[in-house]
Amino acid sequence: MDRLFGLGTMAAIGCEAERVREIVGQNKLDVDLAAENSATSVTYSGPKVEIAKLLKLCRKERIAGRQLSIDYPYHSRLIEPLKETMLDELAQIVG
Repeated sequence: MDRLFGLGTMAAIGCEAERVREIVGQNKLDVDLAAENSATSVTYSGPKVEIAKLLKLCRKERIAGRQLSIDYPYHSRLIEPLKETMLDELAQIVG
C-alpha cells in the first residue's frame, strides 16, 4: 500500500453521476468515477491536480464537493500498475 501513497486522492461530490460525467468529459479531466454512492452523490479518484480541477469546476456550477482526507487514489486507473504485485502478495497470504 505504501507504493500508492501520494499518487492521488479522492473527492465526494453531491450531484448526479451523469452531470459530473459531463463536466469530466467536457474538460477532459484525468479522473475516474470511484463510486456512485446514491442518486445524488458520487466519489471520484485521480491525481491531486485533476481532482482539484474537478472540484473547482463543480463549485463554478454550484455543485457541492470536497476532497477527502486521503492520499491514495483508490478505485482509479492509477493503481493498475500495482495490480500484479498486489495479487502476488495476496496469494502468499492465502497460500
